[in-house]
Amino acid sequence: MVKNKMEKIIELKRSDGTVVRYVKLSERSDTGQSNIFLVKNPDGQEELLKMYLRDKFDSNEDLELKEKGAAREIKTLLLAKEQGRDDLPEIINYGIVEPGFMDPLPALLMKPIKGKTLDQVINSKDHNPTKEEFLKLSREIGSPLTWAHNDASTKQIFHRDLSPSNIIIRDLDKKAIVIDWSASRFGSGETCVNTQAYDNLYYTAPEVRNGRKVTAATDVYSLAKVLQCYLIGKDKFERTYNGSPPKEAFSDLNLPSNIIDNLFKATEEEPENRFKSIDEFVSALNEDTSLTTLKDNKLDIYKEIIFYDKEKEIISKYEKYGSVIGSLIPPSLLILKDVFSDGKFNASHLALYGIVGFLGALFGNILSF
Repeated sequence: MVKNKMEKIIELKRSDGTVVRYVKLSERSDTGQSNIFLVKNPDGQEELLKMYLRDKFDSNEDLELKEKGAAREIKTLLLAKEQGRDDLPEIINYGIVEPGFMDPLPALLMKPIKGKTLDQVINSKDHNPTKEEFLKLSREIGSPLTWAHNDASTKQIFHRDLSPSNIIIRDLDKKAIVIDWSASRFGSGETCVNTQAYDNLYYTAPEVRNGRKVTAATDVYSLAKVLQCYLIGKDKFERTYNGSPPKEAFSDLNLPSNIIDNLFKATEEEPENRFKSIDEFVSALNEDTSLTTLKDNKLDIYKEIIFYDKEKEIISKYEKYGSVIGSLIPPSLLILKDVFSDGKFNASHLALYGIVGFLGALFGNILSF
């Protein structure tokens, strides 16, 4: 029972049948689907209590039999605890709360995680992720998803609601923890009647919104959208581009082009055109590559051009270094020295020089003469 607000007491009938009184210290979140409170147990230890407002259960037995949001999250976290996962919230207990003014509500007790949501990290003023931080994040978010898809249970578990607000960066070790599994689904199913109200439509795969079959590619889509947001910032991702940034939005980042290409492959509209698994996607992001970008991995090409007058006497000699994108170097640029070193400079050479300059400008090469 939830007592009056002055007392701030929540009574929970736990899974073992015991009734325990918790002191409510503060409210952490209210999404309309659940309330999360920081509470103190009878031993004086702090715990997180999550009450599910949309799910109705009459007893703990009823909770265990059904596969609604609360039951899905509880079962997922119990599996994670049994298998020693530290990248999901640690469940302490679960049970039923009887508010008195409404039907009994399922509730979950978890160990508090000290840290910031990825949403808060992205919105911080000093957010400027490096390639190494980006790749580390992709691996850490990908790990619990891969576990849920492949190893957690006899049925695959799909999160379906991944977003920056559902990821916590733990203070202790800066590790990413994937939270809020209440929208998850056990098994894919050919169709899914969607009764879940998703608050993260920028990140939710089209098949989830449309009630179609979900697969591992569903979470691939959401992970890629989260990573896109992490790179360019929430304001650009959500407000400027409405969750669908073009490739040009990433042009100023020091990231190999294969990373950007893989992020966009992972967010294809049709699931069959994406990566088939989280592991395949994360591996593609993290593989070594020699591909370059507009700002990273530039090569310095030595250019030596000698101009002659009609009597073949040297008028001037220019030696400079220019930054040229390694993967886009026009091959003809490398023969400029040979073209002009034969002691002749005529109209055909000038034309070739003009073509090379045009190609350089076309591919973003910076040539300084």
